[in-house]
Parts: sequence; C-alpha cells; structure tokens
Amino acid sequence: MVIDSRQSFMATSGWQIAVFYFSSFVAFIVNAMFTYSLVIYTRHITQSDSLTGLVFLLIFGPFAFFSLVGGIAADRYSRKNIILIASTMTSLLVAFMAFSFDAGYVTQSNYWLLGVFAVGYGTIVPFMATARIAMVGNVLRPEILGTGTIVMSIISVLGFGLGPLLAGIIKEHASWPWLFGFNSVVWLLSGLGFMLITKMHPQQTSTKASHFEDFKEGLSFIFNHKLLLQICLFMAIVAIFIIGPYQTLMPEFLKQTFNLGEKQRGAFMAIFGVGLLVGGVLSTVLRSHNKRDRFLIGSTVLIGGSLALVPISSSYYPSLFFLFVSGCLGGISNGLVSSIMQEESPDRVRGRVMSMYTFILIGMPALGGLLFGVLAENSSLAHSIMCAGLMALSISFLLSMFSKRLNMNSHLQSVVNESHSSEEIQRR
Repeated sequence: MVIDSRQSFMATSGWQIAVFYFSSFVAFIVNAMFTYSLVIYTRHITQSDSLTGLVFLLIFGPFAFFSLVGGIAADRYSRKNIILIASTMTSLLVAFMAFSFDAGYVTQSNYWLLGVFAVGYGTIVPFMATARIAMVGNVLRPEILGTGTIVMSIISVLGFGLGPLLAGIIKEHASWPWLFGFNSVVWLLSGLGFMLITKMHPQQTSTKASHFEDFKEGLSFIFNHKLLLQICLFMAIVAIFIIGPYQTLMPEFLKQTFNLGEKQRGAFMAIFGVGLLVGGVLSTVLRSHNKRDRFLIGSTVLIGGSLALVPISSSYYPSLFFLFVSGCLGGISNGLVSSIMQEESPDRVRGRVMSMYTFILIGMPALGGLLFGVLAENSSLAHSIMCAGLMALSISFLLSMFSKRLNMNSHLQSVVNESHSSEEIQRR
C-alpha cells in the first residue's frame, strides 16, 4: 500500500462514514436508473438499435473525457464541494428533461434532443463520480482503504443492478415524465447527504503546476506503474465488450426474446447486479490471496464466454443463470481492480488515477454500445451480444498470454520508493 508520509490523518466518525457510503449508494442507483431509462426511452421513441447506441455514446463519450478532467479537479479542489455542485446541476438537468417529455417536445422527428440531454448529463456526472471514489481516501484510515474501496465497488455494482429494477417498477405504474422526475429528486437527495460529512482527512492539493502538467503527471504515474497499466487493459475489455452491450442491447433482447413487461425486464436485468454483488463480496476474500492475479485474469477471460451463452441458450432460466454468472465474474474483476488502484495511488495523484478507472469503467462502454448496436442493426440482437462475448473471451485470453504476469505484490516497494522520490523533488 502506498502511504503519503506527509499526510496527517483525522478520524472520521462512524456515522459520517455510513452517510458517505449510503449517499454514494443512492447516487449509484439513480445513475444506473437514469442510464437504463434513457436507453429504453430512446428505443421507444426511435425504434432503432443503432440510434439507441448513439445516444448511449453521447452520454458516455463526454463522460470519458470529463472524467479525466474531473480527476484533475479532484486533486486541486474540495472533493466534497465538487460532489455537491455536480449533483445539484444533474438534478436540475434531469428535471428539465422530465418537463420536456411531459410537454411533448421530444418526438420521433426531433429525437436529437435526447442527444443534447445525453451530452449534458455526460459532462456533469463524471466530476462527482471521480471526486466520490477519490474521497474514499479522505474518510477511511490507510490500513482499511483497500477493503473500503471494495465496499464502494460492491455498493456501486449493487446500485448498477437495482437501478433498472427500480426504473422498471416505476415505469410499470407511471409515465415517462414521472420516471425522470423521480430521478431528479433522488439525485438532489444523494448530493445533500454529503453535507453531513464534516470531518475528513486533510486532502493534499497542489495548484502550482498547470492543469496540463497535472494531467501528464497522472498519466505518467499509471504508465510507469506496470501493474496499473495491465489491469487497466483488462478492465477496458470488460467495459467495451461486456458492459456496453449489456446496457444497450440486453434490455431489448430480453423484451423480444421472452416477451417481458417493464417490471419483469427490470427484474431480469437486476440478476446481473446480484451477480456483481456476489462477485464483489468474493473479491474481499480474494484481495489478500497470493494468487489474486490469476483470479483477475480468469474472471476477465470467462466473463466473455458466460455473456455469449445468454443469447445462445435462448431459454429463460439458462439465460438467467448465465447472466448471473457474468455478474459474479464482473464483480470479482471490478472489486480487485478498484482496490488495487486505490491502494497503489498516493493522495496527491489519487483523483487522476481513479479518474482513469472511471474513464474506463463508465466511458468506454459507450464505444461498445455503439459498435455492437450497429452490428445488431445489421444482424440481430442475439448475434451481436454473442459476438461481443466471444470477442471479450478471445482478446482477454490473448492479452493474458502476451502480457507479463500480474504479480500484484512485486510492485509495491518500487512504487513506494517512487512516491517518496517524487516528494523529495517537490520539497526541493
């Protein structure tokens, strides 16, 4: 674990830590709920898989870029204030969307408005997403930072699974404007919870260097840290070939294949989130295992095969089972990756390093959603999901063969020494 020698630590009270995690959990739910709702609303309006993938890209394309910018902001300014401002702005944006839907401004002929809303959302949210994950290091003691990060990962994937379920339940009994209106209110409440957090570890900030120099320092830290670089590549495979098709194609595939209503479709999608939860819990045990590198590689390779089996089976219970297995494998991979990145990052660059995590996990699925949405438009949903899974399996297997072994312990001392050397240079 990398510990900053110059940082003094202040004990955050237990109830404030609980508020931090609960408010984060609410934000994860409402974010997944919004994404799912906008995807199915776009499909409802346009009746096009490729346009649905495009709107998904317009959410997470800006998300990818601004998560990197958000990492710089999280290392320069108060992470708590960033979350408060961004959550308020998101609430206002989604409220305006609900009003627009209710007034009938969005129709099949001017669906481009959905793209405008998507870009706005994708510009604001990454600032709070990066600040939130970096803020874990300000509320937890260094010795429990890895475990605390996995807890954050667990509640994020649980929110990822509950979001579609909650959206489906609301849509079953209410209109589209009410669905997005509810989303707006919950976004505001999730941000207000952070106002109760008043006692945190001091945050190391530096405004002497330019923003571009800050950005270069963050990238340099990752590329010079071979462990971080390799796990980022494995995480990118999961983001592009698993999460992207899952979010954009799976909802419509389940509806067409099994003739599900909104509530039933949301519940089916939620099984992936249950698997993510189980996998996240398992990652807390595997995190300290001396062969956790193999578990990370194995889960990344196998998740592609399990996702491909969902459309291949084309039967309700086998598809449900394989989706659950995909979630478990994804939870293991995500839990190990997030804890390692958090532990290996000194506080002075934590925002920028974790912004890469946010960039890959939330930004890159947009590329996969668009690519496999176009493929589905020219073939079928089942064929596109199957291809995505098989490509994930093949590429991750090749990467595991050609990359150096992920020895997650050999890098620790070198990174500590590098961190101390950088601090000595800064003192001079």
